[in-house]
Amino acid sequence: MPAECETAARVLRRLAREEDGGKKRNPRPGGQREAPPRMTILEAAKLILAEKKSEMHSNAVADEAIRRGYKGKKKSTPDAIRKSFWAIMKRKPDVFKAMGGGKFKLKSETA
Repeated sequence: MPAECETAARVLRRLAREEDGGKKRNPRPGGQREAPPRMTILEAAKLILAEKKSEMHSNAVADEAIRRGYKGKKKSTPDAIRKSFWAIMKRKPDVFKAMGGGKFKLKSETA
C-alpha cells in the first residue's frame, strides 16, 4: 500500500508542475533542490555540482546529498555513501572532470 501512495504522490507532483508551465517547485531555502532517497548517485552529484558551479571534493558532494535526504542502499553508512560517490564520479569522465585531490567538476563547466 505505501508504494501505491508514493506513486500517487509523484503523479500529483508531476501534474502540479505541468499546471505551472513545467517549472519545478523549489521548497528548499537558497534555491537548493532536494536529493530524494531514490535519486541515483550520478543524478545527485550532477544536481549538486550544477548548483555549486565550482569544483567540490567527492566527500562534500556526498555529505550535501545526505543532508538533502539521499539514503543510498538499505543500511548504507555515510562512509560507504562517500566511497560510492567517489567511485561513480571517478568512473564517469564523460560527466565529471577530476581536478585532483578528490575534487570534481561537471565536465560541461570546464569547457
